[in-house]
Amino acid sequence: ISVTVPFGSTFLHASATGGLLGESQFTFLAGAVTAQLTVQDAVAGTNLSGPAPLAVDTGTLSLWRFNEGSGSVFSDAGPLNLTLAVAFGSIGHFPGRFAGGLHFDGGTYLLNGTPAGLPTSAGARTVQAWIFPRSSQNVMGILSWGPSGSDPFRFSLNNGQLSVNMGGGYVSNGPVLSTGAWQHVAFSYDGADGRYYLNGQPVGVNAFGAVNTGAAPLYVGQTDLSERFLG
Repeated sequence: ISVTVPFGSTFLHASATGGLLGESQFTFLAGAVTAQLTVQDAVAGTNLSGPAPLAVDTGTLSLWRFNEGSGSVFSDAGPLNLTLAVAFGSIGHFPGRFAGGLHFDGGTYLLNGTPAGLPTSAGARTVQAWIFPRSSQNVMGILSWGPSGSDPFRFSLNNGQLSVNMGGGYVSNGPVLSTGAWQHVAFSYDGADGRYYLNGQPVGVNAFGAVNTGAAPLYVGQTDLSERFLG
């Protein structure tokens, strides 16, 4: 974010440049100006202008906010309308990164058994999530779809690293994530290369072989191999 000194009665302008604000700049922004921040990624379908919840943007297929506050069924704000439900155990409702959130205890997970419209075969895809991992051990599934035995897509943490399984095996990349802290994780596949992102920064790229992802089932909080999330 770059900072331009305001002139007269105009406001300070902040624009994304890939850098981070220094402490003195944070203080200046907080004490001297009114700032509006807009972040948009048309490819990933994320659009944030002001406070959450995120709006559904062009390219979004599904967006789960998990801010219901109670219950065991969770709505999809995206056009696919893929409702998720607790499939095992009970889910905890806790404060999330912006509003409400869910706590996965390492045993429970969410399921949609018959999702329609998710990227299949070698189709391009981007997945992203705010997570608060409480462990950096073993494999913890964030999101997965497709049947076991036929090249499912798995997005997970493998001993704390971002990991994706498609095209025949797990590929991990980037640093070990912190435990006990909110972090934004993302993976984008363009039909050939997969790119990993942590807190908006690229942390790795890998080429994938023949990909043939199936359509169902869809899991959140575990993979099809019952590798469940704690956090």
